[in-house]
Amino acid sequence: MTISSLHKFFVVLLCGFVLAFSSENDTLEQVKKYYLSSVPFQVQLTVRQKSQAQKSSSETVGAFYLGKNDRFRVDFPEQTVIFDGKALWSLDKKTDQVIVEEVNPRSGMKLIYDLMIGNWSGFSIGNCTTQKPGSLTRLQLTPKDKNAFFKSITLTIDLKSGILKSIVYRDFQKNDVTIVIADEKSCEKEEKEIFRTDQFQKKQIIDLRNGN
Repeated sequence: MTISSLHKFFVVLLCGFVLAFSSENDTLEQVKKYYLSSVPFQVQLTVRQKSQAQKSSSETVGAFYLGKNDRFRVDFPEQTVIFDGKALWSLDKKTDQVIVEEVNPRSGMKLIYDLMIGNWSGFSIGNCTTQKPGSLTRLQLTPKDKNAFFKSITLTIDLKSGILKSIVYRDFQKNDVTIVIADEKSCEKEEKEIFRTDQFQKKQIIDLRNGN
């Protein structure tokens, strides 16, 4: 291969990479645009976990709410979590205790929030595969931090709408978690009530924030 043809080869290869990266970035931007324009809303979550160490699996169904002003809420049978934009309020329904703390970046629920509002600067975009043109696509994300809690993330996205259909991730302990997202609906009328943290005032509150 001559120097001239070699140069052309690398130019074509580079152009192909740039176009692919641009397309995948556009897909993530479409997700961000869709969800930010839908706020406030709620979706149903089905969370399936497989523990490699304990050789066990579990499934939980709950609801995720995304509100205005950087707020989200998660309801599961045994727990309610509200992020008010500053702190995370976690109610254990068995003990009736509420723990207030800084938001944990390792939380799967925080991951859903980040992906919906476009906080993916900490990830590198990997392979992208489309089942059918204009249909579902699978997009792989890899954390830039080698010591990150999440080791690999695969998103399934509806290309027509920008809706996240599922999130699959493996953590540093090689546990596999699948989060299936469905049944989106507006919660405009209920938003004020959904994100109230003063509902916890009569419960035992353990504040773990710095300075408390």
